[in-house]
Amino acid sequence: MSPRVLLLLLAACGGGKPSRVDLPTPLPPVSEHSSTTTPGLDDIACTPQPMAAIDIGELSIALAQSRDFAQRCCAGDENGDAIVRVTPAPGGYQTEIAIEPDAIASSSSGACVRAVFHRLLVKPYDGPEKTMSVTVRLR
Repeated sequence: MSPRVLLLLLAACGGGKPSRVDLPTPLPPVSEHSSTTTPGLDDIACTPQPMAAIDIGELSIALAQSRDFAQRCCAGDENGDAIVRVTPAPGGYQTEIAIEPDAIASSSSGACVRAVFHRLLVKPYDGPEKTMSVTVRLR
């Protein structure tokens, strides 16, 4: 191939400016400790509701809600079924919590369950002490 033909071929390829690709700026690295402005579903599901005093007649509904919350959010070193007995004082605002078996009651899972049920505030009521129980399934 002659130098003249080679020159014509190079000119035919486009003697304009070379193409340029602009790359977007890289995203910052994701940090394990970076916080998001929107909470995830686990954060929402395991955020306790504000404490509010209830009437003794609402205790069974409150126990079921507390059980569901504990089953969702109390994961730890023990699993199995825990029986939680709740005895609100007739004078109100003092609640005794008993958890069985002792292996769960003395574990971090048991501490979480106890904290969940201690959030139950029962208003003063007339009559004898009432004890109600519920089974919490820890997995």
